[in-house]
Amino acid sequence: MKEVMKTKILLSILAMSLLASCQPAVYEITTESESESSDIMFKAFTESELATKTALSDNTNSYGYLSLYWKKGDAISLSDGTNSAIFVTDNDGGTSGEFYNAKGSVKSNASLYTAFYPSSISASNMVLPSNQTYVKDNVAGFPMRAISTNQNLGFKNLCGIIRLNLKFKGTGSLKISKIILSANNQGMSGAFVVGDDNAAVVKGTNGVLLSCETPVQLSQSVVTGFNIIVPKGDYNPLKVMITSSDGKELNLISKSAVHVERSGVTNISLSLDSSSFGSSLEVIPITDSNVEFTDR
Repeated sequence: MKEVMKTKILLSILAMSLLASCQPAVYEITTESESESSDIMFKAFTESELATKTALSDNTNSYGYLSLYWKKGDAISLSDGTNSAIFVTDNDGGTSGEFYNAKGSVKSNASLYTAFYPSSISASNMVLPSNQTYVKDNVAGFPMRAISTNQNLGFKNLCGIIRLNLKFKGTGSLKISKIILSANNQGMSGAFVVGDDNAAVVKGTNGVLLSCETPVQLSQSVVTGFNIIVPKGDYNPLKVMITSSDGKELNLISKSAVHVERSGVTNISLSLDSSSFGSSLEVIPITDSNVEFTDR
């Protein structure tokens, strides 16, 4: 097992264009409705200004930051403190998007609005999912929240990412079907609150499962990245269970804490041998010497 190096890359926010690969829930945009919100338009902005950290988009601007784009059909949940609704956008390819009512209603003159992406998260259902789906070079449904006193919604990332950069060594081949992350000291999924720094804080200690709908073949020469959404925190130790397509498991545990920032990506690089699957627990040596974070 090679030594693991953990690094952090700059973020501007997780690109919605990337999220499009997971096919968000499709809502028909309501043009006529008896609800108060039928004629309200909310404009949503992502954390993609020049001073913010980047995402996973492959569209890099001249400042080295990656761009976030809303995609047609993206849905957000909205609450005015009493009522709730789902709003969707017809925009495609911009860092801001106009969202219109699709379901439910909110007041047009509310003193405060709370919005979440994806729309499965809401003010009355603040829960980070325990199951995630593998998307090549991307993630599905990266959680965000916006709080506003008007119809302009500035979204903030709630979590960060642990990216497992995997290669295969040895003979034969190795396909990955799922990966489970967990830690004794901190939860990665379940009910959460939002801290003063806009980071999600999970109340329990549940882990998270990344499923590959089609097993992913590892390469001996090219790294394959598996992006897993987790809250900000120090996971000590981080536990990793990797399952191959034939059902065999490889259980790993970090030697020291693995640090994840909100809007950050923590990289862990591993070379896997198929002969290690089905064996006893192995230790991942985590090296912090090369970790560099940029303050927001």
